[in-house]
Amino acid sequence: MAKKNPNARQTNRPAPKEGRDDRGLFSVGNNWWQIRASSGINPTFKHPEELLKVAGEYFDWLSNNPLKHHAKGKLQVMNPATMVDFCGFIGISHRTWQSWKHEGSNNFRPDLLRVIHIIEDKIRDHKFKGAAVGFFNATIISRDLGLTDKQDITSGGEPIQKELDDRELAITIAFMLSKGIDAEGDDG
Repeated sequence: MAKKNPNARQTNRPAPKEGRDDRGLFSVGNNWWQIRASSGINPTFKHPEELLKVAGEYFDWLSNNPLKHHAKGKLQVMNPATMVDFCGFIGISHRTWQSWKHEGSNNFRPDLLRVIHIIEDKIRDHKFKGAAVGFFNATIISRDLGLTDKQDITSGGEPIQKELDDRELAITIAFMLSKGIDAEGDDG
């Protein structure tokens, strides 16, 4: 009988599971994965109603956990809803949320689209109203929401036109012809 080495590292590693080698890795030729009913992880939300319920919990949490800020001699109390914050609240990344909305994505969730749009609209409305009554910085919120006040400060109201040299004109015409666009801008 062989002597045990007293300096050998003792491990309490369990015996390998069926289909795995001594290191716990899948054995060559293992096909246990084929008996799984579905591939990938189980979805976070199986039904749209579950997502809508958690969204309600998020808005309740915002109301119950306001950010307090002294401005203009008043205590302002409101917690802004954001998509990144909401995603963190429900335990997913913002990238995952985006992939749920985009057809062609591996994570596309057409079953959740209606609820996704409702939640995004609610968050957008929350920010807009918060900025409108002065709880949030209107400039920051308007940029976040894509609302801009564009003013022409260079041309005095006249259309800005660029003179093209012969080379630029030729390139522009070639591009328009390749795209089937006529000079009037109609693509019909």
